[in-house]
Amino acid sequence: MRFFTELKRRHVFRVAGGYLLLAWLIMQVTDVLSSLLQFPDWVGRLVIYILLFGFPLALLASWVFEITPEGIKRESEIEPGAIRTTSKGRAVDFVIIAALTVVVGYLAWEKVQPPRPTGMQSVAVLPIRSIGTDEQAAFIAAGLHEHLITQLERIPGLDVTARQSVQSFAGSDKSIQEIAAILKVRHVLDASVQKVANQLRVNAQLIEVETDDHLWTDVYDEAIAYENILDVQSGIVSRISTSLEIALLPNAAELARRAATDNEDAYRDYLEAMNAYYRADFERVSVEDLLSSAVEKDPEFALAWARLADVYQSQYWGPSDNKAALDRAEFALARAQELQPDLPEVHLVSAKVLYHGYLDYEAALEQLELAEHGMPGSAEVYEWRANIYRHMGDPESAIEAYARGVKLDPRDPWTAWEHANTLAHLRRYEEAEAAFDHVVSAFPDRPRLRREAGKVPWFRDGDASAIVAAMTRPDYPQSDHSSLELAYWAWVGGQIDLALDRSANLSATGDPSGQMSTRALKAFVLQSAGRTDEARTLFEQEAEYQATLLESQPDNFVLLNYSARVAMMLGNEELAIEYAWRAAEIADAMTESNKPWPSFDISVTPFEYGLSLCQAGELEAAADAFRKFFEDPDPMNPYTVASVVASWPPCRDRFESTVYHEELQRDFAHLSEG
Repeated sequence: MRFFTELKRRHVFRVAGGYLLLAWLIMQVTDVLSSLLQFPDWVGRLVIYILLFGFPLALLASWVFEITPEGIKRESEIEPGAIRTTSKGRAVDFVIIAALTVVVGYLAWEKVQPPRPTGMQSVAVLPIRSIGTDEQAAFIAAGLHEHLITQLERIPGLDVTARQSVQSFAGSDKSIQEIAAILKVRHVLDASVQKVANQLRVNAQLIEVETDDHLWTDVYDEAIAYENILDVQSGIVSRISTSLEIALLPNAAELARRAATDNEDAYRDYLEAMNAYYRADFERVSVEDLLSSAVEKDPEFALAWARLADVYQSQYWGPSDNKAALDRAEFALARAQELQPDLPEVHLVSAKVLYHGYLDYEAALEQLELAEHGMPGSAEVYEWRANIYRHMGDPESAIEAYARGVKLDPRDPWTAWEHANTLAHLRRYEEAEAAFDHVVSAFPDRPRLRREAGKVPWFRDGDASAIVAAMTRPDYPQSDHSSLELAYWAWVGGQIDLALDRSANLSATGDPSGQMSTRALKAFVLQSAGRTDEARTLFEQEAEYQATLLESQPDNFVLLNYSARVAMMLGNEELAIEYAWRAAEIADAMTESNKPWPSFDISVTPFEYGLSLCQAGELEAAADAFRKFFEDPDPMNPYTVASVVASWPPCRDRFESTVYHEELQRDFAHLSEG
């Protein structure tokens, strides 16, 4: 009790309370300044260490020293009883106690408040409006929009709506609240640029949608030259970061600056290329030309090199062995890596090249991890991770990644389609139908999505009517390719007159990849319509063409498989059986390294050669092939017995009445249940 009295007499409690109050204020100021000025993380820790170290020193000083009218003296130099508490000292005590009570009460009040949303913050950067007709202002607006999104994607904990989704609202008369509801974001960045004489005025505001509060509004009104656009951009991003209470990655602004170019013409080409790239109807050739022009004008434009490599790798992935495209992709990627190895987009494109070019899934995922670290808000990263997971046989992870991509890019119909399509391939038919219903209603102007939705009843029941209905709508795009597709689906769906109509004007040519050609399809349709003489003429032409291809490609599985079907239609049963069995042997020995083309799915080969064996009359062997197809552990198999048999009418017509069909239906009835 005496020690407590002594502590009180020497004002140790007063000093302790005052020190704690002052320390709390210092920490609050440090926290605010750290966000505004983007101090390094160690600054906050240093302040805390100094305050902790100073606390016992302050208590020791209050024990040893005393403030007197004559100045600071050691307590031992003061006569006993000379120290007394004045009314001023008591007032200080009351102020400290009151202040501490307020602080403690505030902290306690914070604790009992409903928790703030713990989910990631989200923002959509609307297309930046250019006020007036000045071309340079429009150019800067487009560039600012592109790089704002790119830089914001690098902020950890921030969901940034993808460029394609927000671009769809350019010129829209929808309110900000309506747009935010569609994009499912909590914040919207709205900005405009205007050229006034030699000044460029940039108005920007960040709006919290739920409350309609303007978290900040700023005007940049200065002489803006091309080289300091990124300074304006960095300032806006810094303010967004502070308002959303999320810290910008330490090197994100510098990465964005180094990824850009000082060449205005090169930058224009890049922006135009990316505008074309994000359009649904983009042409790879035009994007390639623009990006090639950009790197020619500025050979050190790393981001353009990376995107050029992206275009080249996409040319490689398809039913042709376009090794030259892969070589070009490797060259462009190497150039980007040389210039800017830590650029997130370089890691992203590197993942695509590893995946498409070499099927190196693990290495591709490692590159995506690096890309995600650099731009955690990028939908593209999650979309490609999902693609890889699908091919790795991990569909559940793919669905999760697709769902994340859809959240970040809700106006991208193809990511939403991939998500629904993956559900269908897992035979989760009801979920797939619900997902497709949502996609079709969200994108009524994308008629191809209706066709894709129609594949759910096709996979489950072998019913092609929904696909045919979608493709015969007035708004469905018309081309030779779409006519070929519709002719096939009408044929397998039993709508022979429609198949005849759509195939009538197609040129009767072969397919150098060995797949079913327009000539072969026309022949099969004519055969089903009873026009056998016309069909035979085309079958003979196709057989001659295929024989020429087989001379140089004797082990081409796809070519042998379709050659068997054509030979059977010409009555060459022995040759058809030979081709079909040869195709089966090649398929069973096929690996990722020797498959026909990069995107070819080896798992479907028993299904394909089973249909050829079936048409050739090898029904038991066909049933065994179908059984092998259904028993494959690959989870990404959307087919049922009904859809497999319905896929090829010449097989269906002779297989459905057999005991083999009954056995398959009995053993795999559960597949249609999902």
